[in-house]
Amino acid sequence: MDVVLFFPPVFTANARLVPADLRNLAISIVAPIGSIIGADVVPSAIGYLAEAASFSLSFVLLGAVITASPLLLHLPYRARRARPPEVRP
Repeated sequence: MDVVLFFPPVFTANARLVPADLRNLAISIVAPIGSIIGADVVPSAIGYLAEAASFSLSFVLLGAVITASPLLLHLPYRARRARPPEVRP
């Protein structure tokens, strides 16, 4: 049920990072990938780390990834703003 709370930030980030003519394609790619990561990869990784090391370590690493993700998402936006605008004849 909390998944609904993530849609407005995702659409806002999509509007800022992706050109207008590619936004529908970006949403159609991001939605399934986010679902796969959230429903398959993260729980499997938590379970694997819980078996291999410790359950608390898996949550610490997940928290570190979640904390670092805004910084990683900001890098492409920053690089795009640093480029000079294209001049078209």
